[in-house]
Amino acid sequence: MHSNRLYPMLDKLKQRGWLKDEWDEPDKIHRYFVLTDDGRRGLAKPL
Repeated sequence: MHSNRLYPMLDKLKQRGWLKDEWDEPDKIHRYFVLTDDGRRGLAKPL
């Protein structure tokens, strides 16, 4: 998957509260996404 599709999807999950993002210190080059408790509950629900 190309980044021009991946990051908008990650940003939508972040807006829903399912993900939070963190930047690597001190250079802030690497961005990490972490699943929140709401995200875990959302993924546990059947589709």
